[in-house]
Amino acid sequence: MPALHRLDVRGTRCPVPALRTARAMGRLAPGERLEVLGDDPAMVIDLPAWCDEHGERLVELVRDGSLVRALIERT
Repeated sequence: MPALHRLDVRGTRCPVPALRTARAMGRLAPGERLEVLGDDPAMVIDLPAWCDEHGERLVELVRDGSLVRALIERT
């Protein structure tokens, strides 16, 4: 099972969640995963776009009320 890291960006707004995600992903080894928790509605657009642009794998993206949870795997 790949290592799982967590990043809580609740209370921040675009572009901060994507910037912090990029910084955290840069510290991961290939195969490791980052769980990102936030409450910025733009995350459902920004994080998939960021993953596509940077070649990272978006494993899961769930919105539950105001909470957005993304699971991203370092490629």
